[in-house]
Amino acid sequence: AKSVPGLVPIPLCLAFLVVRHKFRVREVVAQVWRARPIGGLILLTTVIAPWHIAASAANGRIFYEEYWLLHHVQLLNGTNFDHVQQFWYYVPALIVGMFPWSFLLPGAIVATIREAIRRLRTLAAPPQDSSADARLFALVWAVGFVILFSAMKSKLVSYLLPMYPAAAILIGVWAAARSRQSANRSLRFALGALAVTGVAALASGLFGASWIARQPQEHRIHHEVPPYIVSFALHAMVVCAIGFLAAWITAKRGSGPKGLAALGATMVVFIGVMVTEGLNALDRATNRDLRLITAEAADRVRQGVPFAIHVGRPRRPSVFFYLPIAQARLRPGANGDDSTLIERWESEPIEAFISANRPSSILTEQKRVAPLMAVVPGLSIEATQREWVLLRANPLTTMSRTKNGLR
Repeated sequence: AKSVPGLVPIPLCLAFLVVRHKFRVREVVAQVWRARPIGGLILLTTVIAPWHIAASAANGRIFYEEYWLLHHVQLLNGTNFDHVQQFWYYVPALIVGMFPWSFLLPGAIVATIREAIRRLRTLAAPPQDSSADARLFALVWAVGFVILFSAMKSKLVSYLLPMYPAAAILIGVWAAARSRQSANRSLRFALGALAVTGVAALASGLFGASWIARQPQEHRIHHEVPPYIVSFALHAMVVCAIGFLAAWITAKRGSGPKGLAALGATMVVFIGVMVTEGLNALDRATNRDLRLITAEAADRVRQGVPFAIHVGRPRRPSVFFYLPIAQARLRPGANGDDSTLIERWESEPIEAFISANRPSSILTEQKRVAPLMAVVPGLSIEATQREWVLLRANPLTTMSRTKNGLR
C-alpha cells in the first residue's frame, strides 16, 4: 500500500535470521538460499516494476519529485504533510485498524514472547520446531514494523497495513491454541473485554443519536453528522454488540472454537452492513462532493478556460485523482505558461494568476473564498459542494479604485 514500506518485512526477516543463528554468516546465507531468493526477487519485480515504469514514462520528472522525493524521502520527517503524530500514535491506531481481532493481539504477543524466552538458550541449535520459529519471526515482523514506523514523524493508520499479516498469524495461532483448552481464561477475558466495548459503544451511540435528534435542524451538528452516518453507525454497533456478547457467552460456557466462530460470523455480518450501507455513507461524507465539483471544473478546462487550484495544507492529491482530465499537472513551468492548471496554497500566486487570466476558474475551499474575494475584484461563485467552491474570475469592464491604488 505504501511502496517501499511494504518491503520492510524483508530486512526484518534478515535481522531475525542473523539473531536466530547467532551471527553465523554461513548459516544465515544457507537459510536465505533455501528460501529461493532469486525466484522470489524475480516474482517481486514482475509484480511491482510495470506500474513504476509506466508511471515514470507517463509523468517524467514530476513522478520522481512527487513519488520518490515527496512521498518517500520527505515523508520520513513529515515535511509538507499534516500527518505528524506522537510516538504512541500506532497503539490506538492498531486497536482500531484490526478491530475486533486487536483485542486478541496482546495475549498473542505475550504468549509468543514467553515462548521465545524459554527457547532463548537453544537458539544455537538447529531449528527443531519450524512453527515456533515462524511465530517468533511473525513477532519480530509485527513489533519491529510498529517500532520503525513509530520513529517516523509522519503517521497514518494505513501505514500499518504491511504488519497485519504478521499480527494475524500471531492471533490465529494463539486463539487456536487457547480454544482447545478447557479453561481458556485468557481467551474468555479477551472476548469479555470485546463484549463490554461493543455494549458501551452501542449505549454511547444511542445516547449520541438521541441528543442529535433533539437539536434544531439548523444546528451545526446536523451538518457535521448527517442522518445517513448516524443510521449506519447504529446498525454497525447493534451487530457488533450482539455478536460480541454471543462470542463471549459461548466461550465462557467452555466452547472456545464456537466463541471464535461466533466472532467470525459477527464480522461477516458487519462487512455486509459495511458494503450495503457503510461504503455509500462514507462516500457521501468524504468523496462525493469533491467528485461532483471536480467534474464541473473539468468542463471549464476542456473548454480552454484557465484553471487554478487554491487549497491549503495538507495537500489534497485527491483533487487531482478526481479531476477527470488527462492534462492535469501539479505545477506550472517557470513562466507559468506551459499549463493552465496550477496548485497553490499561498494567496499571492493565485492573485497573480487571476490578474493574468480573465476569465478563469478557481477551485478552492470555503474558508478561502472570503479572503480571496476581499482582495480580488470580479470574482463570483459558480458552484459549491459543502467545503468546496468553484469560483469564476470575470473580465474587468471598469476601473475600480481601492485604498492600494488602481486595480
